[in-house]
Amino acid sequence: MQADLTVDVEMDYSASMSQFKIYRCPLSERKDALRCLHRGVSTDQQDALVATLEQLRRQDSTVLEGLFVAKDQREILAAAWVQRAEGNTAILWPPDFASPAAAELMQSLDGLLSEWGVPLAQMVIGKDAEVNLELLALAGFHKLVDLDYLSLENPKVDANWPKGVLFFEPHAANQASRLQNLLLQSYDGTLDCPQLNGLRDPADVIASYQAQGVYEGEHWYLVQLDRQDIGILILAKHDNGKVMELVYMGVVPSVRGRSLGEEILRHAIRCSARGRAERLVLAVDPQNAPAQTMYRRAGFAAWDRRTVYARISSKVASPDRSVS
Repeated sequence: MQADLTVDVEMDYSASMSQFKIYRCPLSERKDALRCLHRGVSTDQQDALVATLEQLRRQDSTVLEGLFVAKDQREILAAAWVQRAEGNTAILWPPDFASPAAAELMQSLDGLLSEWGVPLAQMVIGKDAEVNLELLALAGFHKLVDLDYLSLENPKVDANWPKGVLFFEPHAANQASRLQNLLLQSYDGTLDCPQLNGLRDPADVIASYQAQGVYEGEHWYLVQLDRQDIGILILAKHDNGKVMELVYMGVVPSVRGRSLGEEILRHAIRCSARGRAERLVLAVDPQNAPAQTMYRRAGFAAWDRRTVYARISSKVASPDRSVS
C-alpha cells in the first residue's frame, strides 16, 4: 500500500519512558530529516543529497515513503529510511545508532518492511564502518557476507588470448524464458552468496540487474557452447561509459571446471575495451576462491571491501522458480 508522504502517521511512545514520537516523515520536515539521517557528512554534501533525493521524488512519488523520524517537542532527534528498490527489494539507511530513538526507529522500519512483504532488504557499508548489531537485529538485519570490489584499469584486448569456443548472443533480456531458465541453473551450487538462493522470482532478479548503471541490451548476453545455452554475461555502463560493471556472469553446473568462465571474462574485457571504458569493476564473495583466482589472473586488483547486512523474509518463493 502506497503511503501519502504528506500525512503525519504517528506512533506515539509518550506513554513510555521515551519523550519523543516516531512517525512517517511529512513533506514539510523532509529536508531536516535527511540532513539528520546523514549528519556524518559535510553540510554541502547534505544539501547535495537532499537535492538529489528531491529529484528522485519527482520521478517517483513514493521514493521517500519509508522515511521515518523521531521528534521531541522541539526538533527531529533521528531519522531512518528504507528505500524501495527495483526487483522487489529495499535498501536500509539506518539511524544514528547512538540516538536514544534508534531502537524505536528500527522497530518501525521492521513493521514497514513486513507490510511491504519484500523478500530481501539490505545495507551495504564499508568494512571499517561501525554498526550496532543489536539495533540492526531489531529490524531483522544480520550480517550476510563481505564483498571484495575489484577493478581492471584500462582494459585491453590481448592478442595472445586463445581462440574462443563460445558464442555470445546479445539482447538476452528479450529472451525472457531462456534468460530466466539460465539464471535458475547458474545459481545452482553457486559460491557467490549462496544464502540468497530461493528468495526472489527470476523476473525480479532481472529487474534488479537492469537497474544497475545504464541498461543497454547489447551488453546482456546469452552464452552458448555448441549451440546450447550454457551461461550469462551482464554488463552495465557507469559514469558516461568511463566505468563498465560486470553485473553478473555464471554458467550452468554441467560445464563448470572447463575454464569457460575465463572466456566469458575475456569477452567482458573486450566489450569494455571497445567501449573505451577506463575501468572494469565487479564484486565477488571472498569465499569464492575459483572466481577470485580467475579475476586476479586476469589483472584485477582489490580497491574496496564492503559488508552486506540483510533482512531475509521467512516467506520465500518456491525454490523451483526462484533465484537470489
